[in-house]
Amino acid sequence: MAKHHYRCNKCGRDFEDHEHLKTHLERRHPKEDAHWWVAVEDPSVLRFE
Repeated sequence: MAKHHYRCNKCGRDFEDHEHLKTHLERRHPKEDAHWWVAVEDPSVLRFE
């Protein structure tokens, strides 16, 4: 079964929970309009990171 994770739409990095993603967005992309979503793809097969 696929594991849910959160993905940054700016760099494609995946996070285990919303709080880690929120911290990432504040530190790495503070001036950009960020959107997030729950992803179920296996991160090992994606082109990001």
